[in-house]
Amino acid sequence: MKAFTENEKFTGLTTLKANSTFEDCEFRQCNFQSCKITDINFINVHFIDCDLSLAVFRHVKWQQVSFTNCKLMGVKQPEISKMLLSVKFINCNLMMMHLEGLALQRAVFKSCNLKEAILIDCDLRESNFEDSHLAGALIHNCDLRKADFQWATAYQIDPGHNQLKGAVFSESGLSGLLQHLDIKINP
Repeated sequence: MKAFTENEKFTGLTTLKANSTFEDCEFRQCNFQSCKITDINFINVHFIDCDLSLAVFRHVKWQQVSFTNCKLMGVKQPEISKMLLSVKFINCNLMMMHLEGLALQRAVFKSCNLKEAILIDCDLRESNFEDSHLAGALIHNCDLRKADFQWATAYQIDPGHNQLKGAVFSESGLSGLLQHLDIKINP
């Protein structure tokens, strides 16, 4: 039976007990770096100023989860339930994060560092990448319909390997859609 915790605020934690559910909780200034986060449901949970870099996620559910000012650097293909997945990343360092095959419709990546991140086979329809930096990020075979890259920087997206219908880009970012063609664009 899963341990159930509701309406709690946690500060400074370094581990999470497996086989748990956290609902309407807040984690602040926790260091879960390199932790194994296993069999945990997070429902309407907020992570603030936490370090989850290199954390290993196994059999985890994210439903209405937000990360603010957090580090999730190097997180490799988390095993996250695809049901009711809803996530926001605000001002987070997601360098080298690897997400594959996840349904992340309407995800928010606001003011995030996605340098060298890997997004493969993800459903990112209507997602928002406002003020996010994507230098060296690999975005391949993703559904980006109606995604907003208008204020994102340094992205390189191959339209031949991603669905882009209705996606929004700024004029200054158009070169990121042509990079794969190995052509020179002069001002």
